[in-house]
Amino acid sequence: MVSLLIGACTDQLRENQINQAEDVNRQTAPRYLLTGALVETAKFYQDKGFKSDQRNAIMEYYQQLFSVKSQLYEEFAKAPESWDKEFQILYLIQSGIDESAKHEKHAIGAAFEILQSFMFAYMTDQFGDIPYTDALRGREGIVKPAYDNQEDIYIGLLSTLDKAISTLSSTSDEIDSDQDLLYFGNKAEWIRFANSLKIRLLVRSYEAFGGSRKAELQAAANASIISDNMYNAAVDYEGTTSTNSWPLGFNNDNGGSDFTRRKPSVTFINMLRENNDPRLKAWIAPALKPWATNPEDKIIEDIYGYSYSVQERDVADNTYDLTGYALDSTYIGVPVGRHDLPTLYGDVGDDGGGNYQNFKVSSFTNIFLVDSDPLIKATMMEASEVSFCLAEAASKGWITGNASDYYEAGIKQNMDRWMIDGTLADTYIATNVLNGTEDLRKIGTQKWLSLFTNGVESYMNYRRTGFPTEIGNVPVSVTQSFPLRTRYPTLEADNNTEEYDIAVSRLGKDDQTALIWLLK
Repeated sequence: MVSLLIGACTDQLRENQINQAEDVNRQTAPRYLLTGALVETAKFYQDKGFKSDQRNAIMEYYQQLFSVKSQLYEEFAKAPESWDKEFQILYLIQSGIDESAKHEKHAIGAAFEILQSFMFAYMTDQFGDIPYTDALRGREGIVKPAYDNQEDIYIGLLSTLDKAISTLSSTSDEIDSDQDLLYFGNKAEWIRFANSLKIRLLVRSYEAFGGSRKAELQAAANASIISDNMYNAAVDYEGTTSTNSWPLGFNNDNGGSDFTRRKPSVTFINMLRENNDPRLKAWIAPALKPWATNPEDKIIEDIYGYSYSVQERDVADNTYDLTGYALDSTYIGVPVGRHDLPTLYGDVGDDGGGNYQNFKVSSFTNIFLVDSDPLIKATMMEASEVSFCLAEAASKGWITGNASDYYEAGIKQNMDRWMIDGTLADTYIATNVLNGTEDLRKIGTQKWLSLFTNGVESYMNYRRTGFPTEIGNVPVSVTQSFPLRTRYPTLEADNNTEEYDIAVSRLGKDDQTALIWLLK
């Protein structure tokens, strides 16, 4: 982090402040650094995975009523200012690695290495080639780090994960349970996380590597992995302040608008409704003032016990264009790729709506408005994702095993994770089986559903596979192409120009449609 920030600084005082902060980290016991690194990594990833519109909107889980550039693909067309937050987290993790080595705390050091691999993977998956080998070497005088090839980065990440797994398997060191907010000192569960992260990366890069790491993927599939929700890589929110609360909870709700202006898309709701998916009533709240042929007032309760007062409006009184509107429906999504959603199906002032609300369509259920709940965690990886990765790999012949077993396990794990009744889950699975026809589409679609609240991973998977096929059917008024990467930060172009130019020359162009190594 220091290497990147110093390159962007012209103020000596700022440089001194950075070095002082670095010295503080280097004098902190690794067990305390682990707490901070875990919280910062998990929170950052979850914020990007649900509250961040950039990927959730284009993955069509929701659309924004107000800031609409993401759903028009325009947000990807501009470069971010910096990647400072990502490297701040990575530097904190590197401090933990260095301090663990100095104090011979091998198990904690291995945990830091897993977190570092997780964060570097997030970054290279977004941008492509990034500073990796030299990225955290500012104290050695490397203030303008070179960008590593993405293939080399992946090789390095997988090697680091192997090293961490080997250390955790062999060392007698312990991880302090009080400071480990993820697995509370359980080394075996850290190994599960590392193996599962390897599966994510190996499936993502399988074709880019030309199938050369098939044996490695098989070995990871055979190892201990996140095979149950009890092993999910997820950190609890305390829910007492904005910094330790769910990103759309009351403590972060920006006066009540952040939650209400994110509306479930018609793509998402239709996928749930048309397949009688029991997760519909877990995730989607009823429209509060929908148009109806025979209007009535009613109270509707979701599966978590939250109640919603629905006051239907007589469609005979309607004067608005209801093209595409799900008349007489309880759950109503918004169309994708639009900029006029606050006034869609009714005026801004109709029934008390506004720029941040539209009562004619659904919102998410109120479980997503709380600050803390056992269902709402800062999640880095969960069992269903791992199962769907293995289902795809088995279906393609990359590993042995029964694709249907992995696929059905993934659905069941996700249903369990959201407390769906087991009988309902079994019925749903029985009507959504793999049968040799469009199996990859079914796997990709179920993975997309399961990754609701993790738009980052959902985007990565869709970008690679093209599933579900329902994504991307935006109006012709959307002139931008579907984004394939995030552009490099402007501060890199300005302050690390030589290395930036070299990276861009390999990429061809620094825009959102350029093909990174993973996609070639």
